[in-house]
Amino acid sequence: MDFFHFFAQPETENSHDSQPCPILELAFLTMSAVISGAKTWQDIRQFGEQHLCWLRHYLPFAQGIPSEATIAALLSKLHPSQFNDIFINFINELRQAKQLAPIPLDGKNLRNSFGHEAKSALHTITLQPKPHGLIVAQPKAPRWRNEQQGVLEVLAALRLRRAIVSVYACNTQKKIVRHLWDKQADYVVALNNNHRAFRQEIAAYFHKMERKAPQSIEDYHDLTTGQQYKQLPVGEWLTEPMQWGGINVVLCVEPAAQLTLARKSESNAACYISSLKAGLPQFAESIRRPWGA
Repeated sequence: MDFFHFFAQPETENSHDSQPCPILELAFLTMSAVISGAKTWQDIRQFGEQHLCWLRHYLPFAQGIPSEATIAALLSKLHPSQFNDIFINFINELRQAKQLAPIPLDGKNLRNSFGHEAKSALHTITLQPKPHGLIVAQPKAPRWRNEQQGVLEVLAALRLRRAIVSVYACNTQKKIVRHLWDKQADYVVALNNNHRAFRQEIAAYFHKMERKAPQSIEDYHDLTTGQQYKQLPVGEWLTEPMQWGGINVVLCVEPAAQLTLARKSESNAACYISSLKAGLPQFAESIRRPWGA
């Protein structure tokens, strides 16, 4: 895997014109500076001047570090879609070279992102592996009502083999689960009110198995969050799973506050479905908190 192999070919508008700084050098300088905490054009230039010897271990930088205006002008000429594709390919290689981590998938409205001419706030789709905090992709979605289509486009651009993707809210859709399964990814999917019948069926399934075969229920108490996890393999008693590609287990998660109260119906617990065949500690790690993405 080589950073320079991926970023050697980005094109700019008027790329036939002479460039005061090679694009590859500019990309390497900018990404190194941003990873190190740079937030402005001035920060990027200062980083380059302070670390020029280090930068020259990898690229010549024969013309030194460009001015802030040059950095801004050249970066503004990059084709965003092409640069995004290059970056996604680079991240894909990173993920394949290392142990793959759970990837929370979420759509959010950006607060106060609308203006006088905008009819609605900016809506984005974010994929962000939990341990590293690196955003794999964050494209603009065509408003939240069309979020699922945007999610499918993002997933289509990624290599997800052996990845674990957690899905929440309106993205809990059979077509998204089928897409993940077709790409050889595992999933952990939260069932919300838009799948009320399946939630009720899972709650009744747990109630039935608690009476008839309690030893078949695997449970786990997460001391970090205080949540109680319960897991059952998919059985013939359930009818909905045949509509979800690759489903292997169903889970119920009770919040800590509920555990301190009198016993409530399982239907009040959060319900999840998954293609994973794993222990509950791994599920606890894979199930993201809605505010964590």
